[in-house]
Amino acid sequence: MSRSLKPLILHIGLGKTGTTVLQQFFTSNTEALRTLGIDYPAEGLADHAHHLFSPHVPHYMKHRWQFEEVGEWAARLSRTEFPSVLLSSELMSSAKEEELKHYFSVLNRFFAPRVVVYLRRQDHLLASIYNQQVKSGRQKRPLSAILLRQIPKHNALNTLKLWERAVGREAMIVRPYEKDRFHGGDIRSDFMFRVFGVDLDEQFALSPEDPNPAFPYAVLEYKRTLNWVVKDRVLHQRCNRVLAAYVESQEQSRAEVGNNAGILSANERLAVLGALSGANAEVARRYGVCDQGQLFREPLPDRNSEMAWSEPSADQASEIYQFFLAHDKLAAEQIELLALQ
Repeated sequence: MSRSLKPLILHIGLGKTGTTVLQQFFTSNTEALRTLGIDYPAEGLADHAHHLFSPHVPHYMKHRWQFEEVGEWAARLSRTEFPSVLLSSELMSSAKEEELKHYFSVLNRFFAPRVVVYLRRQDHLLASIYNQQVKSGRQKRPLSAILLRQIPKHNALNTLKLWERAVGREAMIVRPYEKDRFHGGDIRSDFMFRVFGVDLDEQFALSPEDPNPAFPYAVLEYKRTLNWVVKDRVLHQRCNRVLAAYVESQEQSRAEVGNNAGILSANERLAVLGALSGANAEVARRYGVCDQGQLFREPLPDRNSEMAWSEPSADQASEIYQFFLAHDKLAAEQIELLALQ
């Protein structure tokens, strides 16, 4: 009689779908998960995620982290005392077909894998990615200047089909990243219920904080202008801390953050969703993610609506600069000197 293989749940993101929230939840509730027979192992972790076990290794990370080839860890991890293993890393979702073939040729000898994917509506996804790129200092151009080239990269159907060919459609759990469709109104509750059939109770700790807050549009535009002169990574981080404190001090700014309002106009949002509508409809049918025939429930934006927020006015830019002087005078002075060069 052949032995049954241990279930392995691979949460692969996608990026900007609450992955950081989930990964911090998993690491802070390791013992509670183990009482349910679920091992979220300490091995392979970097920033709370199992990036070091990813089948895909970004070229810019190869020398920063010590990645492990699947053949080095799969057999070892399969011997854990717990009935199932959970790994989470959004890096995995960028794997190419050949990488996945090799990865699962090894994993399938030791595990019965399942894949969990959350999908975010692509206009929100693009805006969120752009927000993060500007915060990090990597992006200096407005999103409108690069939008058309970015849209094809976010065809979720292409990514899902790659993983389906690797594990089979029946092993795929595909969920919409929409709060009103989360079980219990929270992605952590949704994940545990949809994947493990577990309702969260008092043994699980839920942090109320957003570990990766976005900037509202006006503040983001201010940071984008800084990116033209600030090259140093440490100075970028200092700028982000001051700007995050500024956002926290502004009641309206905090309200604007949630949906990246203003980063894309209504027409740009409709262009994104129109280009991907066929693929999204196929995802809804193929993976059973339909809500009245749609992948996403949120209504489309009104084409005649204007952008809710615009770039910072001279008064607001001056206010932000004064906030800089009050909270990190040295950083403000460094930026002034760089702007004069």
